[in-house]
Amino acid sequence: MRHDDVQTLAHLLLYATAESRRQLAARVLDEGRAEVWALLATTARSREDPVLRARCVEVLGLAAAAAEARQAELILSALLG
Repeated sequence: MRHDDVQTLAHLLLYATAESRRQLAARVLDEGRAEVWALLATTARSREDPVLRARCVEVLGLAAAAAEARQAELILSALLG
Protein backbone atom coordinates (compact mmCIF):
# COMPACT_ATOMS: atom_id res chain seq x y z
CA MET A 1 0.00 0.00 0.00
CA ARG A 2 1.11 3.53 -0.67
CA HIS A 3 2.05 5.69 2.30
CA ASP A 4 -0.82 8.11 1.73
CA ASP A 5 -3.26 5.17 1.61
CA VAL A 6 -1.95 3.97 4.95
CA GLN A 7 -2.34 7.41 6.48
CA THR A 8 -5.88 7.71 5.12
CA LEU A 9 -6.72 4.29 6.55
CA ALA A 10 -5.29 5.20 9.97
CA HIS A 11 -7.23 8.47 9.99
CA LEU A 12 -10.44 6.65 9.09
CA LEU A 13 -9.89 4.08 11.83
CA LEU A 14 -9.20 6.74 14.46
CA TYR A 15 -11.74 9.40 13.61
CA ALA A 16 -14.57 7.94 11.54
CA THR A 17 -17.89 6.74 12.88
CA ALA A 18 -18.69 3.13 13.67
CA GLU A 19 -20.83 3.03 10.51
CA SER A 20 -17.88 4.24 8.43
CA ARG A 21 -15.72 1.47 9.89
CA ARG A 22 -18.44 -1.08 9.01
CA GLN A 23 -18.44 0.27 5.48
CA LEU A 24 -14.65 0.02 5.37
CA ALA A 25 -14.82 -3.62 6.45
CA ALA A 26 -17.41 -4.37 3.77
CA ARG A 27 -15.46 -2.55 1.06
CA VAL A 28 -12.16 -4.23 1.85
CA LEU A 29 -13.94 -7.58 2.07
CA ASP A 30 -15.52 -7.05 -1.35
CA GLU A 31 -12.16 -6.07 -2.83
CA GLY A 32 -10.37 -9.05 -1.25
CA ARG A 33 -7.28 -6.99 -0.48
CA ALA A 34 -5.03 -9.29 1.55
CA GLU A 35 -2.45 -6.53 2.01
CA VAL A 36 -5.02 -4.50 3.94
CA TRP A 37 -5.82 -7.48 6.20
CA ALA A 38 -2.09 -7.92 6.81
CA LEU A 39 -1.64 -4.23 7.64
CA LEU A 40 -4.61 -4.19 10.02
CA ALA A 41 -3.43 -7.40 11.70
CA THR A 42 0.13 -6.15 12.08
CA THR A 43 -1.12 -2.88 13.54
CA ALA A 44 -3.45 -4.73 15.94
CA ARG A 45 -0.46 -6.66 17.31
CA SER A 46 1.82 -3.62 17.49
CA ARG A 47 2.50 -1.13 20.25
CA GLU A 48 0.66 1.65 18.40
CA ASP A 49 -2.15 3.69 19.92
CA PRO A 50 -4.54 1.34 21.75
CA VAL A 51 -7.59 2.88 20.07
CA LEU A 52 -6.06 2.36 16.63
CA ARG A 53 -5.23 -1.25 17.52
CA ALA A 54 -8.76 -1.88 18.79
CA ARG A 55 -10.27 -0.39 15.66
CA CYS A 56 -8.10 -2.66 13.53
CA VAL A 57 -9.44 -5.66 15.43
CA GLU A 58 -12.97 -4.28 15.04
CA VAL A 59 -12.69 -3.99 11.25
CA LEU A 60 -11.07 -7.41 10.95
CA GLY A 61 -13.79 -8.95 13.10
CA LEU A 62 -16.59 -7.31 11.14
CA ALA A 63 -15.09 -8.50 7.87
CA ALA A 64 -14.45 -12.04 9.12
CA ALA A 65 -17.98 -12.31 10.48
CA ALA A 66 -19.46 -11.25 7.13
CA ALA A 67 -17.11 -13.29 4.95
CA GLU A 68 -17.56 -16.72 3.49
CA ALA A 69 -15.61 -19.47 5.26
CA ARG A 70 -12.46 -19.36 3.09
CA GLN A 71 -12.09 -15.61 3.24
CA ALA A 72 -12.90 -15.55 6.97
CA GLU A 73 -10.10 -18.06 7.51
CA LEU A 74 -7.67 -15.82 5.62
CA ILE A 75 -8.65 -12.80 7.68
CA LEU A 76 -8.38 -14.70 10.96
CA SER A 77 -5.03 -16.16 9.91
CA ALA A 78 -3.73 -12.65 9.22
CA LEU A 79 -4.78 -11.58 12.73
CA LEU A 80 -4.01 -14.68 14.75
CA GLY A 81 -1.17 -16.18 12.75
